[in-house]
Amino acid sequence: MISTRNLGGWSRRDGLLLLVALALTVLLGYLILANHLAALRQRQAIEGQAQGAADLHALVLGHFLGEHRATVADLAAAPELVAYFENRALGMSPEYGLRQSLLVAAERLDAVRQRKRLDDQPAITRLRFLDQGGAVLVASPDPGGGATAAALGISLADDRQSLVICAPVQFRGAEAGRVEARVALHLLRRLLGPEEGNERAATLLISADDMGVLLPDGPVRDLPAGVPDALRGSGGRALLTFDDDEHHHLVVAVPVPGAPLAVVLLRGSDRVLGSEPWHVLVLLAGLAAVLLGGAVALVRHMVRSRQLGARVTELEVRGELESARNRETLGREISARKQAEEQRTQLGYAVEQAAEAILITDAGGTIEYVNPAFTAITGWSREEAVGRNPRILNSGLHDQGFFEAMWRELLAGRPWSGRLVNRRRDGTLIHEDTSISPVRDGEGRVVRFVTVMRDVTALIRMEEQLRQAQKLESIGQLAAGMAHEINTPIQFIGDNLRFLASGVADLDRVLAALRPLADGGGDSAAARRAVEEADLPYLGEELPKAIAQGLEGVERVAVIVRAMKEFSHPGSQTMSPADLNHAIESTVTVSRNEWKYVAELELRLDPGLPPVPLLVGDFNQVMLNLIVNAAHAIADRGRLPGEHPRGRIVVSSTRVDGTVVVRVADNGCGIPPAVQRRIFEPFFTTKEVGRGTGQGLALARAVITGKLHGTIAFESEEGAGTTFIITLPLSAAP
Repeated sequence: MISTRNLGGWSRRDGLLLLVALALTVLLGYLILANHLAALRQRQAIEGQAQGAADLHALVLGHFLGEHRATVADLAAAPELVAYFENRALGMSPEYGLRQSLLVAAERLDAVRQRKRLDDQPAITRLRFLDQGGAVLVASPDPGGGATAAALGISLADDRQSLVICAPVQFRGAEAGRVEARVALHLLRRLLGPEEGNERAATLLISADDMGVLLPDGPVRDLPAGVPDALRGSGGRALLTFDDDEHHHLVVAVPVPGAPLAVVLLRGSDRVLGSEPWHVLVLLAGLAAVLLGGAVALVRHMVRSRQLGARVTELEVRGELESARNRETLGREISARKQAEEQRTQLGYAVEQAAEAILITDAGGTIEYVNPAFTAITGWSREEAVGRNPRILNSGLHDQGFFEAMWRELLAGRPWSGRLVNRRRDGTLIHEDTSISPVRDGEGRVVRFVTVMRDVTALIRMEEQLRQAQKLESIGQLAAGMAHEINTPIQFIGDNLRFLASGVADLDRVLAALRPLADGGGDSAAARRAVEEADLPYLGEELPKAIAQGLEGVERVAVIVRAMKEFSHPGSQTMSPADLNHAIESTVTVSRNEWKYVAELELRLDPGLPPVPLLVGDFNQVMLNLIVNAAHAIADRGRLPGEHPRGRIVVSSTRVDGTVVVRVADNGCGIPPAVQRRIFEPFFTTKEVGRGTGQGLALARAVITGKLHGTIAFESEEGAGTTFIITLPLSAAP
C-alpha cells in the first residue's frame, strides 16, 4: 500500500478535512430533506383536514337552509294564507272578513316562527306575508319595512346581514303573493362552530356573487389579497395555497348547496428549514462545492503522483488500484445501507403521524405496537395496550360468528376489511372502518397482522341525523293525508251511531206502549200504533247492518293508526329477522293519500318469504321514498299534453336464490337519461321547490348498501316509467 504522506504532499490532514466537510454537507442535506418531507406531509394533512371540514360545514348549512326553504314553501301553501285571497276575491270588506283572515294568517306565521328554533332562539328572525304588489299583509314579529325586492328562492338581503327565503303563494293557478323569511347570518355561526379568534385559523362565510365576507371570524374580517379573484375564476369551489415571509397559507372554499354562499377556511403553518424548494437548491450547491474541492485536490494528487511515479513499483500501483476498488465497493454498500435506513425512518414517521389508528400484533393476536392515533381514538396508551389482546376494544355488539368469519379470512392469509363497533377505554362506542392484513416471513408463513382503523363515528352520526330529519319530514307530509284517511271511516261510524240512536229511541217508545199491556192494563190500539210507527221489521234488518258497518269502520281506523305507529317507530339499531311483506303493507297504508288520487297500487308479495334481516324503520323509510317518488312521477306525466290513462304502481317481492328482490314499478314520466347518473347524489332533485329536498334516494342507497348490505338499482325509460330494484341478503352479513 502507498502511504498518503508519500504522494507528493497529500497529507492525512487534507483527507480528514475533506471527509469532515463532506460529512457535514451530507448531514445538512439530510436535515433539510427530512424537514422538507415533514413540511410536505404537514401541508397535505392540513389540506385534507381543511377540505373535509369545509365540505362538512357546507353540507350542514345546505341541509339547514334546505329545511327552512321547505318550511317556507309549506307555509306559502297553507290554507290560512290562501283563504285571504279567496275572501278578497269574494269581495269581503277589509274591516271584517279580510281583517279576520289576516289575524288567522298572523297566528300561523307566529306558530311557524316559534317552532323553528336554533339553540332556544328563533332561527327565523322575521317572517312576512306579502301581496303580489309587495305590500306587507302580515309580519312576525313586526312589519320592519315596506315592499321587498327579494327573488324567489334563497338570496342575500340588501343589508348583507341576513338571508331571504322567498316562496310564492298560488291562488287559482297564478302567483297571488309571497312568503318571505329572514335568517340572520350571525345565527349560522352556531352551525359553523365558535369563532376561533386566530389570524392563522379562521372559518368565514362569503357571498358567492361578489366574494365579500358576510360572517367574519375573530380578527379575520377580509379575505387575503388576490383570493377573491381566484375564487371567482373557480366558481366558488377552490383549494388555494400561498406563502409570505414567515408562513404558509391555505384557503379552502366550498359553495353551500342551494344558497348564494360559500364556506371559506383559512389555515396557516410556520415555514421551516427545508419547507421550500430553494432550500434543496442550497443543499445541491453545497454538495457541488464539496465535489469541486475534492476534484481539485484529486488533480493535485494525480500531478504530484506522476512526478513520483518512477519511485512507485508496478506491484504497489496494482495494490493501490485494488485498494481503491475495495473502497468503492465498501462505499456502495454503506450508501445502500443509509438509503435503506432512511426509508425505514420515513416509514416510521408516516406510521407515527398517520391520522388512522395502526396496531401490529403477532400471529397469536398479542399487541406489539400501536401508534399515537390509536391512543387518541381508543383512549388506551401504548404502555397499556402493548402485550394485551385487541379484545380490550370488544364492544360485545358483534356475535361469535362475525369474528369466526373474520379469522377464517386472516388465517388463510387473505386481508379482511369491514366496519367494527369498538369500545373506548372510557366505555363509549366508536364506529371504525377497519382493514387487517397478514404479514408473511421469507418462507410464506403468517407471522404478524397489521390493523388500520379509521374513526367514522361522526360521519355515521351525521348520516343518522339526516335520515331522522327526512323521516320526520315524511311524517309531517303524511299527516294531512292520514287525517283524511281516518276521517272517511269516522264519518260513516258517526252516521251509523246516529241511526242506532234513532232506532233505539223507536224501540224505547214501543216498549213504553207495551209495558202497560204486560201489567194487565193499557190500550192495545195505542200499542199497535206504536209498533207500526216504529217499523220493527225495518229496524230488525238495518240495525245489525249498522252495527257491522260501525265495527268495520273502527277496524279500518285501527289498521291505519297501527300502520302509522309501526312506520314512525324508531326501531332497533341492530338488524333482526322481520316480516318484509308486512313492512311493505304498513308503508303502503300510511302513504295511501299520496298515491290514491293519481294511481292504482297493486301488491304482488310472495307469501312464502322467510324472515329477512332488516332494520325495519330504515327499510320503511326507503319504501316510502320510492312509493312517493312513483306517485309524483305519475302526477308529472299527467301534466304533459295528450290523454293519459290512470297511473299504476306495482310493488312486488320475490325470493331469488339466497336473496329477496323488491321491485317498485310505475308508468310515470320516467327519468331523463341526462340526469340518471346523478339521482343518488345528495341534494340533487328534479322536482320544484316544496316537493323534494334531494335527500330521499341518497339516503335510500346509504341504508340499503351501508346498513342492510344489499344493492339498489333502477331501470327507466323516459315517457314509459321507472322500476327500482332492491336486493337484500337472507343471511346477515358478517
